[in-house]
Amino acid sequence: MRIGRSAIGRAVLGGGAGLLAIGALSGCGSSTDAGSSGSPTNEATGTTTGEVAPVAGGDIQGKWRGDADELLDANTANLGSTGEIDCRGPIFITFKADGGFTQQGTATCTVGGRSVRGTIATTATYTTDGAELTIKNAENRGTIGIPTGEVSFPGSWSDGTAKYEISGDTLTINFTDESVGNVTQQYERDN
Repeated sequence: MRIGRSAIGRAVLGGGAGLLAIGALSGCGSSTDAGSSGSPTNEATGTTTGEVAPVAGGDIQGKWRGDADELLDANTANLGSTGEIDCRGPIFITFKADGGFTQQGTATCTVGGRSVRGTIATTATYTTDGAELTIKNAENRGTIGIPTGEVSFPGSWSDGTAKYEISGDTLTINFTDESVGNVTQQYERDN
């Protein structure tokens, strides 16, 4: 999972394209690739440990709600201030029991007095071992409304891994991306 440097530039510096900051930055990310076998491996020897990783993890299953502005702040914290960008709207991520993942939301971002409304729509598959989340097959279909209609924008979540932790009804996702450094996002369970 990667956050594209050009998407960050357009999002943070791009005037009315402020929504890109949420769409391009609200995913988990890492340039590392977890094994695709579904079986954990011993990192020292590279051999399969014999335990089979679950398709989907118990406590992470369900719908989680994040705040667009808080996600923007978390994703750009290492880039400096984004005080000029104000985003409003919920972003939902859902982990299904069958290993399906979705991210959906509608947000309005205001930059320099110009507002842009857009949607975030991502589908993928996921696996987890209870501490690490792996996203695969991510497909993004987000749009931004402009005066002449709607246009597509780069996806938000992409393939890769991230660490996560659940405490009560709070999901914390931690990842490192080469473009922005360490990122910590939080979501609340949406019952």
